[in-house]
Amino acid sequence: MKIDKIVKDALRKTILKHGSQVALAKACNIKQGTISRYISGTREDMTLENYSKLYSEMKEFLPEGYGLNITLKAEKLELSGM
Repeated sequence: MKIDKIVKDALRKTILKHGSQVALAKACNIKQGTISRYISGTREDMTLENYSKLYSEMKEFLPEGYGLNITLKAEKLELSGM
C-alpha cells in the first residue's frame, strides 16, 4: 500500500509515543531501518504484513476506520496461508 501523508503523520506520532524508532520496531517486530525508510520517504509503499503489525500502535493517530479494511485483509491472507 502507498504510504500517504495520513499514514506518515500517524507513524511519526507513534514513534514519539514509543520514544524512538527502535522501541516501535521492537514493539511491532519490524526492523528499525524499515521504519526509517517509511518516514524518510525512501520507501513509498508498505507491505500489508507491516501495516498490519503497525496498525494496532498507529490506529489512535489515524482517522476512525482508516486502513482497517487493509488490516483485515492482511489477517485473512495470513490465516489462509496456515
